[in-house]
Amino acid sequence: MNPLKKVNRNKLLSYLIVSLGLFTFKNQSAFAQNCLPVTFNTLPATVSCNDDVINLNAVQTGFSFSQAITPCYYVQVTTGPFHTLSINYISNGTSIGVLNVPSSTNFSGYYSYSSPSANNQIQLCEAGLSILGGNVAFTVRDCHSNAILTSGIWVMDGACQTVNVTPPGVMTSGATWSSNSNGLIVINDNGTARFSPAAAGPGTWDITYCWDNGQGCQACQTKSITVTSNFNASWTNPGAICSAAGTVDFNTLVTGTPGGIWSGNGISPTGTFNPSGLSGTLPITYTVGTGSCAATSTLDVVIIQLPDASWSPPNGVCQGQSLNLNPLVTGTLGEHGQGKELAEIT
Repeated sequence: MNPLKKVNRNKLLSYLIVSLGLFTFKNQSAFAQNCLPVTFNTLPATVSCNDDVINLNAVQTGFSFSQAITPCYYVQVTTGPFHTLSINYISNGTSIGVLNVPSSTNFSGYYSYSSPSANNQIQLCEAGLSILGGNVAFTVRDCHSNAILTSGIWVMDGACQTVNVTPPGVMTSGATWSSNSNGLIVINDNGTARFSPAAAGPGTWDITYCWDNGQGCQACQTKSITVTSNFNASWTNPGAICSAAGTVDFNTLVTGTPGGIWSGNGISPTGTFNPSGLSGTLPITYTVGTGSCAATSTLDVVIIQLPDASWSPPNGVCQGQSLNLNPLVTGTLGEHGQGKELAEIT
């Protein structure tokens, strides 16, 4: 439907969806209060940790402000037979959408997803083939309480007029998001949010949107989403390693996702293990991925020291004398010779 098409004054003129906002023209007398079903956009059942951030937004059931489940305000204005104008909706200094209004129209135009905590403004400008001059009365109302937020007279002299709709905190309705995960990385009070699978990490998480229109209607909806990880930190234990074996490339032991980071005594982040000077059981950890999506595996690696066969020769041994050589060992005392006489001089 062409939003600039002229129709009878008391009929619905048109609607235009812009970005996340929703514009509509309606008869001024069509305001109505009712309790509406609360919902938000459909979520994928399963996503991966490294998938893109998901935009969340409340979804209303129709194209009128009386069906909004987000904070919003609307502008009432009557244009003359030779006046066309545009309404620029501004939030914190940034335009969030422009509505073009035809001449000879008694209308209400609204923008949903309006933040109650933002600095909301409208800018009224002449548009198209307008005859200069004349006054236009405007009124801005809260969609849900129907309370007047501001009103005034615009003198159509060829210049635009910027109107402060409301200071932060005046709009009465409330939109809130919550989750049992850390995945809500952006939470707005205008009915929108963003969910990050990477920030949430693996698991099944709930996301809840709650709406309170400030006039006695409150409701919530909860949806679930499962985040999976593509990372696998499995690796094979090399078994006992001799301290004199030289460096070992532990990357060759990875059976899961390659390209991760190693940590532990004797190993570099890139996976080069040097057992020299080490002994005993050492925990070695392999981590792949980042943040809450990372996978980690720790195994115990046993290091065995190289035996030392050093010993000192005895002094002054008599012929026929039996001699215990164990006390003469200066290196590693192995399994042989534990208290045994290993030599007899004859």
